[in-house]
Amino acid sequence: IISASPFYSITLGVIMLYIFWASVCFHSSLIHAASELDFSAVYSLSLFPLMYFTHRLWLLRIGVPSNQRHPKSTRILVAVFFCAYFLLTFFLPSKDHLRNYVVLGIIITIILFGLVVETRDRGKTNHYYLLACVASISFAVMCFGFDIHKVFCNPDSIIQPHSLWHLFSGIAAFYFYMYIRSEKNKI
Repeated sequence: IISASPFYSITLGVIMLYIFWASVCFHSSLIHAASELDFSAVYSLSLFPLMYFTHRLWLLRIGVPSNQRHPKSTRILVAVFFCAYFLLTFFLPSKDHLRNYVVLGIIITIILFGLVVETRDRGKTNHYYLLACVASISFAVMCFGFDIHKVFCNPDSIIQPHSLWHLFSGIAAFYFYMYIRSEKNKI
């Protein structure tokens, strides 16, 4: 898909810059508005792979090669996922850890969609990158859970579960980008 259009590469770059900016705003101020901004960045990062896999599944379903331009499907997906991002960011209540479960549901859906894509379109990508991404995000989610429940959160320690959440989420984003860059045409 990214050989047909640089949309996914540019979008992921913008998302990563947004995550950096939102996270710095929150962690340097610790105010509620910045916390909401930080979580909106989490939504953007979690929705991105879901959009990619939805796009791949859609192209497989309609029989269109992913290395050809497909502006109509790209515009539709961008509109749908922007609406989902907007609804999650501005209308999903931030209480009772509901947002955490929504993001976990998105991550599980991404993994399932990735399995379907890799099963139906075998050999088109380097699936080891996807496995490294899944392992990294799984470890990140575990660290996030530790952070929420204050497990291994020692105020005198340099390494905190929340910092590991950021580190492994970033590693997962890197491997996901390597995965989408590895997509090639089957001969």
